[in-house]
Amino acid sequence: MRAAYGRALERNPSSWFAELGLAVAESEAGRLAAALEHVRRSRRLNPREQVLRDAESSLKQGRPLDPADIERRFSERLESLTR
Repeated sequence: MRAAYGRALERNPSSWFAELGLAVAESEAGRLAAALEHVRRSRRLNPREQVLRDAESSLKQGRPLDPADIERRFSERLESLTR
């Protein structure tokens, strides 16, 4: 997963979503400091995204990211837009 998001960033360095993907990968590997840096980069690219604010808060508190929760929140948003 990390390699795929890294390639995505090579193609589009402004991809906040790829930065978030890297944050999740780093978090799952137990590298919370690296995950936090990726979330901060992602927030600089998309400062209005609430999921990113919540991810940053979790990481600052030493809690790893929950990929299932992040996916659920984006899925719910997508469903609400298609109704």
